[in-house]
Amino acid sequence: MLNYRKVIVMNKDMVKVDIERYDPEKNRKYIQTYEVPRGTKVRVLDFLNYIFEEIDPSLAYRRHLCNAKMCNACMMMVNDKPRLVCWEVVSSRQNEITLSPLKRGKVIKDLVVDFGDKDNNEESQ
Repeated sequence: MLNYRKVIVMNKDMVKVDIERYDPEKNRKYIQTYEVPRGTKVRVLDFLNYIFEEIDPSLAYRRHLCNAKMCNACMMMVNDKPRLVCWEVVSSRQNEITLSPLKRGKVIKDLVVDFGDKDNNEESQ
């Protein structure tokens, strides 16, 4: 079961980013919500980098990527669809995005999945 924590900010230039996180030490999933200023951010990865660098350095995701749709290391669920976050654009009409780990492989922490461990996942595709 997921535990929900919500943050409310009343700014139209903000994007609400809901992230399904996983704490391996407590074996617990939960949703954490961040309010991120839109600014010049275009791709989902820009929003993740902002969260990590400016709000919450404990967020785990794959940061050092090709940014060219070549390595597939940044694949995760964006609004319940598998997407490459280095390439996935957040439209100017989107005020909310939901991110969760890819549904294949074992979740190591937060959005980081062990792609080599496809057998050890309850939700394998």
